[in-house]
Parts: sequence; C-alpha cells; structure tokens
Amino acid sequence: MESYKSTNVEGEGKKLDQQKRRKKLLKSQRDLRHQMTDRLRHLVAQQNMKGRSEEEEAESHNAQHIDKEKENTEPAEQIRRDYGITSNSRSKRKRPEIEKTPPVYSSPVKSPCLDFDTIREDKTARKEARRRRAEDEEREKYSEHIMLWEELRDIPGDLATKWNVVPLPSNTKRCLVISTQGRTTARFSTGELCCRFSSALPGGSATRGSHNPPSTYSVLDCLFDQDNSTFYVIDLLCWKTHMYYDCDTVFRHYWLNTKLEEEKGCSQISKNNPYRFVPLPAYAADWNGIATAASTTSDVRFGFRREGVLFVHHELFYTLGTTPLACHLSIDHTEQLLHFLHNPQQQGNTAAQLQPFSGLVPSTLMPL
Repeated sequence: MESYKSTNVEGEGKKLDQQKRRKKLLKSQRDLRHQMTDRLRHLVAQQNMKGRSEEEEAESHNAQHIDKEKENTEPAEQIRRDYGITSNSRSKRKRPEIEKTPPVYSSPVKSPCLDFDTIREDKTARKEARRRRAEDEEREKYSEHIMLWEELRDIPGDLATKWNVVPLPSNTKRCLVISTQGRTTARFSTGELCCRFSSALPGGSATRGSHNPPSTYSVLDCLFDQDNSTFYVIDLLCWKTHMYYDCDTVFRHYWLNTKLEEEKGCSQISKNNPYRFVPLPAYAADWNGIATAASTTSDVRFGFRREGVLFVHHELFYTLGTTPLACHLSIDHTEQLLHFLHNPQQQGNTAAQLQPFSGLVPSTLMPL
C-alpha cells in the first residue's frame, strides 16, 4: 500500500503500545476541551460582573481627560497673561535656505574583462536557487499540515461503539486541497505540488468572486484519483475560513457531507470544475460496517475498487502528524479481521472484551 505509508512506530511501540497511546491522546484531548470550556465560562463571568456599560465608561474617561487638560493649560495661560505674551506675538524663525547643487555623474568605465554572458548566467543561477529554496520551504510547510495514519496492530476494546470505518480506493494518492483567491491547489502529503486548477469550492474560482470574497479559503484532506479525475474527500479541515481542527470526527464527517451537497457543481466535471469532489462514506466499525466498507460487490455504486479501510475514532481531533486514533488496514488483513470477529469461539464476547491481534489472530497479520 504505497499510497498509505505511515511512519514506523515499532520502536515507540516497545515503550507504549497502541492501546496506551490511544488512552493518553484521548485524555489530553478531553483535558483541552475542559480547559477551553472553563476559559469561556470565566470570560462570560467577567463580562457579567461589569456594572457599568461601555458608554458610561467612555463618558467618564472623556470627562477625566478634559479636566486634566484644563489643569495642564491653566498655569501656562496665567504665565502668558502676566508677561503679556500672546499666541500671535511669537515670530517664527525661518531656516536658512541651502543652495542646491545638481549632482555630478561620472561616466562609466568600460572594463575590457567584463563578460556579460557570465553575468547573465550568474543571475539565472541565483534566480533558480531562490526558486528552489522557496519550493523547499513550501514543501516543508505543507508536509507538516496533514494527519498521518498508523497501521492497525491491535483491536481497540471499543471498536464497535467508538470507531468509524472508511473505505479507501485503490490507485490514489493522499493530498491536501486548498482553495483561495480564485485558485485551487492540490499538494501531496510530502508537500510537493500536484496541480493547480479552478474549482467549485469556496474561493477556488475567479468566476465565483461575487459569491465568495477573496479572503475565503477552504482546506480538504483527499485521495486523488488521476485516472477518473476525482478527489475522494476524507476529512474537512476548513470551510469558508472556518476551521474545524478542534472538532470531533463525527461532526467533521457530517459537516463535510452537508457542505459539499450545498455547493453546486462540486460533484460534476465541468469547465470551471475539472475534477469531481466525492466524500467517502463512513460506517460504524462493527462487523456489518467493516464488511460493507471492504466489500467488492459495492464497487459499482461508489465507482472505485478497495485497497484498504481506515478506522477513525469518534473523538479524534484533526491531529497534525501520526496518531494511533486513525489506523489503516489492507484488504487482505481486513478479511482476516472479519474472520476473527465472526469466530464462533468469540461470539459470546462483547467488543470490550477483545484482546490485541498478537494473541488472537495469526502472526501473518503483523507486520502489515
């Protein structure tokens, strides 16, 4: 699965397995949510404690300012009256005029050793070096703004209740799609430029400038299928300048489907929208949901063949970098997972009683 490479976590897994890292990450996200809520409550309480309105405060401030001005100007006016000085009696001193002399330009000296071809080559080389340096900076910047998936190495205890499963189409490449200032740009997960085009996304076309202001931008996490001219949308990061990094997975998936339905022309190929934007379906990660996501009989309905599935936790924020709350699995290993979940020996157990892969499935599942 070359399209879904993730960082190797074997060294880190020796210290903390995926279960412990998932619990740690969920705890930190919940603590962050509680801190944000407490901060908002504190701000509201401070606002309610103010007894005076803003207009009264402004009037009192202006009155104090006028009194201070009077106090500062009265002694000066008294001194002027005592000495008979008026504001018009002062004579302004004129600066002496300085005679301006025209600059003298010396004629350029032509050197017999001056090679204009060498100068042009040096300028071209410096310009090319600046361009490459700018491209490297852009590549590095965008490569750090995408969420990477881990390989699923153990079965979460709450897989059937707290996780979603998303089918992953084959022959695709992961990319970020950014639409702003009348242009849409797609970049691979490495930060390299994929393509630039006009789209029906907010801020992605110059012809929609009256509908969307120039400052509008949207960011989508997609899988690019060049053969079918389609971007399969996995996640929603920004939409019309509103950011959704700190929203959970359930809300982001719901908002993604809602907004793409509202924007007319995103799902169809046209002159102003050369690529389709199709949201990928999400199912509950129970046996039926995993079987539907990995099924090959529904290829006709969705228009793509499966290369694997993606498991995403309900409470996951969009985390930059690798996270154990988003794990992918190939089709072959997904069939092994379904066979394990459908094992008659484990039918009496609930999803919370499932153990890691290493103790319940063949060792061929590790590594992927």
